[in-house]
Amino acid sequence: MRAQESPQRARQKPWARDESLSKAGRTVYNWLPIFGETTDQVLEWHWRNGVPLYPVYVPKYHHDGTLGGYLRRFSCRVCILATDPDVREIHTHDREAFDTVNGLEQQTGFTMTPGRSLIQIANAQKEGTSPLRLDSSTQVAMRCRQFDRMFVRR
Repeated sequence: MRAQESPQRARQKPWARDESLSKAGRTVYNWLPIFGETTDQVLEWHWRNGVPLYPVYVPKYHHDGTLGGYLRRFSCRVCILATDPDVREIHTHDREAFDTVNGLEQQTGFTMTPGRSLIQIANAQKEGTSPLRLDSSTQVAMRCRQFDRMFVRR
């Protein structure tokens, strides 16, 4: 996890005691070793040390000439905060992941994106249309509330 990835992540501490796991004389710390690094610094480390990237990452991240994949962030593969372009790329390149989450949408009646299903987002590109767009902060707030309704027991 890196601070650059989001404002919420930037508020984390790179070294912090984990109170929930520190019990019975045992102390546990959470350490985020690349917390202060930028994307460019992380990529430079990989290139300098010959450590290959996971193949799902976009081609511009692959210094070794590998064609690479289709996502800027691997965690976006099945994330409720995935962008529309990420959803379309997942639909094209990782149909199993797309179909799994699409199936959950159909099964639960909830969508990952407020007012739009994953299949609507994927098909909008094919049809040359644009599904309803909300500003990013509204999208994030609505997705978080929707996630709470789906998975958090009150």
